[in-house]
Amino acid sequence: MVVDTLSEERKIKNFLAILFLSATVVGIDGIFQLFTGKDFIRQRIYIGKSRIHATFPTANDFVCYLNAVIPLAIASFLLKFKKKKTKIYLRGLPLLLLLCLFLTFSRGGWLAFISMFLFMGFWVPSSLIFILFFGICIITGWPFFNPVIKDHLNNFFLLLDQSSADRRWIWATGWKMFMHNPWFGLGLGTFMFNFRKFVTGVYPYGTPYAHNCYLQMVSEIGLIGLFSFLLILLLFYFHGIRSLNNKNIPRTYSWYMLLGSLAAILGYCVHMVVDTSFYSLDLGMLFWILLGLGTAAMNNIKLETVTPK
Repeated sequence: MVVDTLSEERKIKNFLAILFLSATVVGIDGIFQLFTGKDFIRQRIYIGKSRIHATFPTANDFVCYLNAVIPLAIASFLLKFKKKKTKIYLRGLPLLLLLCLFLTFSRGGWLAFISMFLFMGFWVPSSLIFILFFGICIITGWPFFNPVIKDHLNNFFLLLDQSSADRRWIWATGWKMFMHNPWFGLGLGTFMFNFRKFVTGVYPYGTPYAHNCYLQMVSEIGLIGLFSFLLILLLFYFHGIRSLNNKNIPRTYSWYMLLGSLAAILGYCVHMVVDTSFYSLDLGMLFWILLGLGTAAMNNIKLETVTPK
């Protein structure tokens, strides 16, 4: 449906205009929450100390949304626009969203962000400057972080904090579910239903998601189901990267939107290793919209190649 709808460059621009406008409002809301303690849209109060989440339930959900929008904003920033106001806006939006991403203090989100821009930097090296900007934010902001955030970041790779320990417990249980029926899984949507049957010891919290979308898939729909999902991504990247590498294709608006979509999906896939983003109703829908946007951009590139403007 997304591919059929975004069948022209004009329609993609209209879609992105709405996406960027909403991202601007949400980004400002996140900064507002930092200073007031709650966001002005849904009146949501901090769940954790100094980790903004704007209108989303958690900082991890917020950072997933940001990582979906930022590559498209950067791709638009790299284009040449005649209107000065548009240029100024497309310079300011990525900086606003990057600041919000920094203030989520989400390790999975940060790793997703780095992977996205290493990917984009392969084709557009100048985009790597945003990783440098992000690193400067971390270094200069370190003295002002509270002890909870510093401890969270000190355990970035060691994973010794309570959140990481909780995930390891859940992942061990998810692995048991997978091994119980590796080919077909235990049934779609049954992870939480079966969790208590497979968990070792007394799990002190509510019944969780797997906090690893691939593990949740393989425990519910088995290897056959997981491979079917990964095949969609494999085909998307095969055709997408082939279009980016085609020397006969000029770097048009659709080319940059394809690059942004590929980067956004990559960041999404990296973040899915440590969180539940694919099982959030709004974020799961956003994943398929991004996939449709990238496919529509590919189709537009083919049309531009056949009948150049």
